[in-house]
Amino acid sequence: MEEVRPAEVLPVDGAVASAEGGGGVAVDLDESSLTGESCPSCTAPARP
Repeated sequence: MEEVRPAEVLPVDGAVASAEGGGGVAVDLDESSLTGESCPSCTAPARP
């Protein structure tokens, strides 16, 4: 099997669903949780 180096892993927005309890969302992830940078949707101004 080919080794994956950290530079090749791309952080993405997404959700991890739990197989137990009907497949509800167990964890919400976004790029900012991996990189520490603000995500645009988190810092966007609220719409009137």
